[in-house]
Formats: sequence, structure tokens, C-alpha cells
Amino acid sequence: MTFSTVLVTGASAGLGFALVTVGLAQGYNVVACSRAPESINVEHSNLLKLKVNVADVNSVESAFKSAQRHFGNIGIVINNAGYGLVGEFESYTIEEMHRQMNVNFWGVTYVTKEALNYMRESGKGGRILQISSVAGYYPSPCLSMYNASKFAVEGLSQTIMRELDESWNIAITIVQPGGMQTEWAASNMQWSKPHPAYENDKSWRPIWENYHGSEETDPIKAANLLYTIARLDKPPQKLVLGHDSLELIRKQHQDIGQELEKNVALSTSVARDNFDPGSVKILRENLQSM
Repeated sequence: MTFSTVLVTGASAGLGFALVTVGLAQGYNVVACSRAPESINVEHSNLLKLKVNVADVNSVESAFKSAQRHFGNIGIVINNAGYGLVGEFESYTIEEMHRQMNVNFWGVTYVTKEALNYMRESGKGGRILQISSVAGYYPSPCLSMYNASKFAVEGLSQTIMRELDESWNIAITIVQPGGMQTEWAASNMQWSKPHPAYENDKSWRPIWENYHGSEETDPIKAANLLYTIARLDKPPQKLVLGHDSLELIRKQHQDIGQELEKNVALSTSVARDNFDPGSVKILRENLQSM
């Protein structure tokens, strides 16, 4: 499947910037969205830089209109904008929590809604890549609001997948990177004020303070892979990036499965007295066909 124009949010650094440079090298028209587009240090005739605040729905709507006027149809949208907020849950201020969700979840929501409308109305379809995280499946301490934002993105995206008419040719892929060689764990990371009750040898703050530089994934390789995925007729619904993400997700999947089976008797003990156990078989068959 060939699409000519890609819109990338969070395009000024890290994976976003890699997606811009790789996209241009592969011949795409690239719409690079950032709060600071002047910091996108590349010039190209196929590049449109836009100042966009993804947490502002009007800004997002304006970006799509500008992109369409400039390049026509928008075939690929990559929701990459976001940041990490580090700290114990009790240490966060209300303002810090709201801002994390506004950017990481509501920003993705606004962009996805606009993308779906443009892709459906064009009659050509498109691809939406949601840059989630391993944290959207395996939550790490001191990242509770970041984890929550990524869990929310995954729940939103998986629901939308089941609502789309197959004839629209719109596919969504949730991307779950582990550590990546970017500024996510450095200049892009924000920190809450430490909570005194959590200042002990079990704190994860030192882990995140020393995490930058140890990440596995190469953003250029990741960008190349994501464009390969976007060109597939049937891209995967979820794509894990990195050995670290793969192992953490396997561990979470294993733990969930073990606990689920351990508590089957408790889970099923609340059925009404006249419940027909035979309906469970029908439910399983219906789920297999979905």
C-alpha cells in the first residue's frame, strides 16, 4: 500500500526527528509538527514544518488543514508527541498530572480523530501509528501518570480498530518501544518534587536518573521499520520494539495469565443461580470470530 504524505507529531527530536529524515529520504512528503518547528534542523522541498500544540484541538485541526492545502491527501499519521513525568504518584501536583494526560493522551486523541476523518472522507484510507510504550502494558514505578496515559492510548486505539469499516482501508498500529537512544530520559523528561515518605532505598528515582545512555533501540532503525509497517496491506495491530520491551511484555502477559487461572473459581463464583454454563462456549466461539 503506497501513501505519499506522512504527518508526524513531536517531530523536533528523537524518534520524531528520525521519522522526518527517514521519510524524506524515502521520498515522502513530510508534515513535521512541533511546538518549536524552528528547531527541526533540516530543509527540504517536500517538508512542511508546522507549529502545533497537540493538547490544543484547534491547533491540531489547523495543522491538518494546512497539511492538506500543501500536499493534498494525508496517508500516514504518526502520533509521536509525548514526554515522561517521573516521580511517585503522591508527589505529583494536580497540574503535573493534567499536563501529562493532556499531551500524552488527549493530544493523541485529537490527532487520531482528525486523521480518521481525513482518511475516511478521502476514500483512500490511511495508516495511523500510535507511539505508545512498553509502559502501556508493563507499568514501571515512578511513572504512574505516564503509564496511565499510555494504557489509555492503547485502550482507545484498540477500541477504534473494532469500529472501523474494513472497506475504509484505515489501519491502526500500536507501537510499544522499550528504551530508545533519544532524549526521552534526559532533556525531554520532567520530574516532580520528591515526596519525603518515598525517600528510601526502594525508590526508582535513581534508576531513571541513570537510565539515559543505556537504551537499546536505534531511532533510525525504528523509523525505517515503521515506514515498512505503514506500507503493508495489513499492518500488525501491535508492534513491540526492542528486546527489553519484548521481555517485559512477556513477563506481564505471563503474570496476568497465571493470576487469572489461579482465581478462576473466585471469578466464576458470582454467576447468578440460573446461569447456563453452556453460554460460555458460545461466547468463546463468538470471540474467536471477532
